[in-house]
Order: sequence, then structure tokens, then C-alpha cells
Amino acid sequence: MVKKKSKNLKSKKNNKNKKNNPYYKHITSGIVLLIVVLLIFFSLNSTGSLKCNKIEDSNVKDDCYIDIAKGSVNSDVCENIINSHFKDECLRLVASNQKNIETCNLISDVQSKNYCYESIAEVTEDSKVCLSIEDDHWSQVCHHKLAIITEDPFLCLNILKLEKEDQCYNDVAEQSQNPNTCKLISVKDNANACIWGIAKESQDESVCGYWVIESTADRVKKDLCYKNLARSKDSIEVCDGIVASSIKEDCLDMFNE
Repeated sequence: MVKKKSKNLKSKKNNKNKKNNPYYKHITSGIVLLIVVLLIFFSLNSTGSLKCNKIEDSNVKDDCYIDIAKGSVNSDVCENIINSHFKDECLRLVASNQKNIETCNLISDVQSKNYCYESIAEVTEDSKVCLSIEDDHWSQVCHHKLAIITEDPFLCLNILKLEKEDQCYNDVAEQSQNPNTCKLISVKDNANACIWGIAKESQDESVCGYWVIESTADRVKKDLCYKNLARSKDSIEVCDGIVASSIKEDCLDMFNE
């Protein structure tokens, strides 16, 4: 009898300590909030599914489930879709929300599955996912998009065709505004066009200094880079970067008119 009373007193004391503990209160509040959010989430999905079920037109009904999938992490919603293409797209959307490549494996069409893998690579920013794609086209698309998202030009090396690899470098350079990436482009004129694009957009004359020089014509174009920026910035100081005396004089004359 005494032991039982002692246990009850100890239990009451522990409960009192928990209630007085501020961390315990925060944890309890957090759990309650999480449960409420989950209940609302599943309630909305359930309500949406019921709404879709009432639609008679099969294509419109499938579109309705696709709309639900855009904000869902539950692949069960896709089981209601009749059209196989729409069903695969539904699974891709859910997989992307889940950031779970395993859901992609539920997709029947090979190309749609590859697209799903590529989507997972984008949302996770994980280039290893691109390597798991067996199809060359989708693997390269994956590396190209991820190179832009992560601003990592070295991912472009996974692209087989040189022309597309150069385009990848160009796109990464535009995204990152890094003229050094332009210099990875194999065709000199395209590399300089990339550099000029960044200089023009950033209005930063120091970018002209990255110009790839292989001939006298290239030196002239580099000077024109400075001259054009001097005009657009309305800044005579930019003319100082010009080497050729004739082009520098023309640049200075623009501000003496």
C-alpha cells in the first residue's frame, strides 16, 4: 500500500516537472500544430478528390486530379486517373514534391520516367540523379539544367555534343554573371559574345577585360566593349580602358560634343 502511494506521488511529481518545463510546453505545442496541419492537408486533399469524382468528362476529371497532385505528396491521388499519360505526369509531380526518386519508378512510360528523374535532380540539386538516367538525351538535359541551377559549369562536361556543351557554358555564365565561364566556350567569337552580354547587362566595364584575344580584330572589339559601355553609362572614365588611340579619341570625343 505504501509502495503504491509512493509510485503515485512520484508519477504526479514527474508530470508536474514536465508541465513546468518550458521546453516540454513548446514541444507539446509543436506536436499539436503539426497534427492540425496534417489534418487540414489531408482534409483538403480528400475534399479535392471528392470534387474530382463528381466530374463526368474523363479528361477534365484527370486534369482535376493533376491539379491536386501539384500540391500533394500522396501518390494515391494518381490512382484515380484513367489516362496513362496524365497518370505518369501526376506521379512525376508528386515525386517532385516528395523529392523521392522511388515514386518515379511507379511511372510506366520510359520517357516520362526520365523526365521524373530530371525533375528530382532539379528540386534536390543533386547531379548524382542525372547519372542514374540511362537515356543520353535526358541525362544531358538533366546536367544542363542542373548546371544552370547550381551555377556549376563543370556539369556541362557531361554533355556529349560540343555545340550543346558550349550552350550550357553560355547559359551558366548568364545565370551566374561570371565571364570566366564564357571563356570555357570553344568558339572564340561565341565566348566574346557571351562576355559582351554580361558586360552589357551588368554595366561593368571590368568584364571587358576578360575578352578572348587571338587577333588584332579581337583587340579592336575589346576596345569597343569599353567604348559602348562608356556611352551607355555616360561615363568618360570608362574610356581609360581602351588601348587603341583612335578608338580612345572617339570615346573621349563623345563627351566633348
